Amino acid sequence: ACQDLGFARDERGRLILDDPDVCLWGRGYRLDELRAAVLRVQLRKLPKITAAMRHSKYRIRTALERFSNVQLRRMIDPSGDTGCFLLTTFATPEEAKRVNASTRADGIVTWPQGLSNILMSEWGLHLYYNIVNLVRHSSTDRGGFPWTAAENQASSPEYDKGTCPTADSLFERTTLLPIPSNLTDEDENDIIRAFERALAE
Repeated sequence: ACQDLGFARDERGRLILDDPDVCLWGRGYRLDELRAAVLRVQLRKLPKITAAMRHSKYRIRTALERFSNVQLRRMIDPSGDTGCFLLTTFATPEEAKRVNASTRADGIVTWPQGLSNILMSEWGLHLYYNIVNLVRHSSTDRGGFPWTAAENQASSPEYDKGTCPTADSLFERTTLLPIPSNLTDEDENDIIRAFERALAE
């Protein structure tokens, strides 16, 4: 993700988030020729990949629509949706945790190195209050930009948890299930059954 391009990594390859001297904003504007060549080939596969993810996601979504205790994200442009995530929102954080624990107990998980079927509040750097360089007002240059820019002098932006209570509430009440492009009908059925069991409890 673009927000972690400026972070250094430790010897295990994990982001270093506790050293303000290395929590910078990445620039990420130069793509070398080798990566560009690989990307060009991969881009040809994109329509097939997104079509497969959309198919799986909307098959699962359709099965969940009959449950009144789950709210599915409103899709403004379904044809523009990549289909890579299924978000399910519940009335309370406790209900989200219960459904998440139930579906995970039913085997809807990934291998240990990945994040899948989690509470949105566990989504790491994708949440504003976990972006260390944003919370600490890290600069993109020696002059302190953008925090020292004249246009920003009248504002005092804070990005600690609680700054956006509506978003925070959604994060706590929403589960996030990544949708791979290679789900089989059986995989989709397993996910649907796990949700059906959890939502019927």
